[in-house]
Amino acid sequence: MTARSAEGVPRRVAVIALALLGLAFVLLVGRWLFHTRAPYAGTNSVAPKYNLPALKPGHRLCVKGFTLPGASNGIRFRTAAVGTTPARVTLRLDAGGTKLVSSGAATAGGLGLLDFGFPARGSDVPATACLTTNRTLIATSGQPSPGTGTGSGFIDGKPIGVPSIWFLHAPARRLVSSLPAAARRASLFRAGFVGPFAYLVIAVLIVLCWVVGLRLVLRPRP
Repeated sequence: MTARSAEGVPRRVAVIALALLGLAFVLLVGRWLFHTRAPYAGTNSVAPKYNLPALKPGHRLCVKGFTLPGASNGIRFRTAAVGTTPARVTLRLDAGGTKLVSSGAATAGGLGLLDFGFPARGSDVPATACLTTNRTLIATSGQPSPGTGTGSGFIDGKPIGVPSIWFLHAPARRLVSSLPAAARRASLFRAGFVGPFAYLVIAVLIVLCWVVGLRLVLRPRP
């Protein structure tokens, strides 16, 4: 496009194009900020890398020797039910001598999130979690060998690796509600004159720069 043809673009078209871009940005950021998710109280794993041996009906998958965070009131596995229908899965949790039972449904046709809820203990305790299912179930792992507090996986007493577990801290909350805490944490390692307020100032300056730039772009040419 030549300079002559660029100058020939109607101002109304430029305004509409920039407005659509701004609207798309606002919608994407708004969706991100107001999306709800259950925050984690901890995890025993990095991102899952491989599948563990299948758990079949009539057998038991146990994760032994992991530490259950006191703030956790839920456990999340990443699983897949073999076949075309979901699998009904039962969790039996022994947490510091307290035995709890919870149930959930594993999705079929691909890996999905499998969550179980229970009352928070209030303090970290050693725990064992055992799963049984009415259909063949695949769980994922993110590490090949157990570590301190991560637990070890067994099917009917046979070692199989370390199933990935995420410890949830419900209820789910929106990301926007975490921004003040995120600013405080981001300002921990900083110059002495920088505080949490600095990130709000930066956000305002970015918006102002965008508005000024937009006015310059749309300003009539002499």
